[in-house]
Amino acid sequence: MSAADLVPIPEFRERQARVLEEASERGYAALLVWARMGTDMYRFGDIAYLTNHHGPVGDFQDAHGWVGHGYNPLILPVQGDPVLVVDLPLGDPDSVAIDDVRFTSNVPETVANVLIEKGLESENLGFVGKQTLLAHSRDVMEATVGHPLNLDDADDILERIRMVKSDAEVAIMRNSVRVGSECMNLMMDAVKAGVTEGDIVSEGLRHLFANDGFPTDVAITTGQRSHLYHNPNGPPNWDCDRPLEEGEMVHIDLWGPVNRYYTDFARSTVVGGVPTDAQREILEAPLGAIPALLDAVRPGATIGDVFTAGEEWMKANGWLDPGLSLAEGPAEAGPLFEHVPIFGHGIGMSTEHPWIVAGSPVVIEKNMVLAIEFIISKGSEGAYLEHDIVVTDDGYEILDDDCKERWWT
Repeated sequence: MSAADLVPIPEFRERQARVLEEASERGYAALLVWARMGTDMYRFGDIAYLTNHHGPVGDFQDAHGWVGHGYNPLILPVQGDPVLVVDLPLGDPDSVAIDDVRFTSNVPETVANVLIEKGLESENLGFVGKQTLLAHSRDVMEATVGHPLNLDDADDILERIRMVKSDAEVAIMRNSVRVGSECMNLMMDAVKAGVTEGDIVSEGLRHLFANDGFPTDVAITTGQRSHLYHNPNGPPNWDCDRPLEEGEMVHIDLWGPVNRYYTDFARSTVVGGVPTDAQREILEAPLGAIPALLDAVRPGATIGDVFTAGEEWMKANGWLDPGLSLAEGPAEAGPLFEHVPIFGHGIGMSTEHPWIVAGSPVVIEKNMVLAIEFIISKGSEGAYLEHDIVVTDDGYEILDDDCKERWWT
């Protein structure tokens, strides 16, 4: 079942209307939404969210015969009909919530010509997708219109609207996390002496591929590298050569879309299931920290409140000097993996806003879907626990309950 089967086309058009209402309030004549296509949902979620379209091929270097291949921008005028520019013909036009779709081999030139056609080339435009616009593509657009474009940063419009999911989106994400739980169970069951990280990952990915999903990544490290989040020699971010040994620490973080919406959570254990006292301290720290983080999740609280709850738990339980603050940056971040001061983030069509960082003023609302995580290390060993939750009327619901937290005795 695809996302389009669960999210009706009218919902996509309602999303367009919502973003255009704010664009109009800011004085924009249109929104120009730029996005990179391919199998990485990080950079085309806005286009998929607004149109139900994504291109299957990633970006190519510009060459004779094509420019901007792999980028599918959307022009959303406040007055007039929207235009989607694509670099490959649509396989199913009826599934896309845009009536005017332009196929081209020169994406930025076509976008510029659409702006001219609609009288927008000199207007103030809200620009969404600043991290995906190539300098050469902007040069081509401005050469075509004959002057610099007035592009104002409007990423926050989509960031804010996408944070709160519709009921249809929540239903899709329940299924995504269910599939992710099944994948994680298969991987954790595969942890044993003599297998490689690659062997473990393959158990979960086979199930993911068979259930409408694909991985953005699987972060797995073991043994004396378990204090690291990723394999330092990747990609791939798993070792296919070294067999695991009894007593090694293991942590696995799987994330990626199932029908375009993410599953993203993590578990840890020790090979053989019997940790040393030192390993048990590391493994069980997240079991204490995660409830403290979750207790702060409720409508009306802020994301910054959740961060503070995690920091206070660390201080109260000896994992952070009471005189230090995680907000002071990497040098003072304490024993978190790679010194990243974060306790999670939103998920939807990617890992996305809100990021659970110090001082975030974002107010928690019903139907936000969050990945709440606690990552800890001591010496060369580390552990990781992460849950996917949906915010309810008065708290939260854990979506990955089908995958147990404790994989050791």
